[in-house]
Amino acid sequence: CGHKQLYIPIGCSMALFRSAEFACFSENNTNYQARKGSPDLGKFTLEGTRPFSAWFLHAAIQMHGQAGYSEVLDGNVKLANTFHDLLQTHSSVEIYSKPDLNIMLYRFIPSHLRDLIQQGIHKEKALDEINLLNEQLQQQQFSEGRFFVSFTKVFDSKFGRDMVWLRAVFMNPFTTQEDMQDLLQDQQRILHSILQVY
Repeated sequence: CGHKQLYIPIGCSMALFRSAEFACFSENNTNYQARKGSPDLGKFTLEGTRPFSAWFLHAAIQMHGQAGYSEVLDGNVKLANTFHDLLQTHSSVEIYSKPDLNIMLYRFIPSHLRDLIQQGIHKEKALDEINLLNEQLQQQQFSEGRFFVSFTKVFDSKFGRDMVWLRAVFMNPFTTQEDMQDLLQDQQRILHSILQVY
């Protein structure tokens, strides 16, 4: 996805196939162009031709080069790992996994809900509250406009249901550890205000 990591429009994203034969499964043919068996590569695109947006990718690669993009990608993964290490210092945070890319999934589980789950008391209600809490936290932080962390749902085989996770994507090479600490402090402030309502 060039949009996420290469800083170019979303339309420049691409699918790379291990074998050229796999591309045939997405082939679109017409009687006036991109005919079956023709060398026209447009038959493998939605546009029916090579899109102009391909120039964005070409220009970006020429400008940054492999070394430039390697630095960006490695830096983004390093930021995600720094955030992972920072999250580990918070007892109310559960981490989905150590990041392989520039994306970090985590969620807040207050101790009283963690205790209910471990004891098996009102477990379903506690899981509902964890989902709602993290979703509300994300929405409030987004509406305040100081930080942006999205959320997603991932099926949890342990509980047999979808669970909400906060999703931090690191793309800005100017992000600092102080920025991450500010983000977490802001989330804890919001979390505290939400828990006051309960």
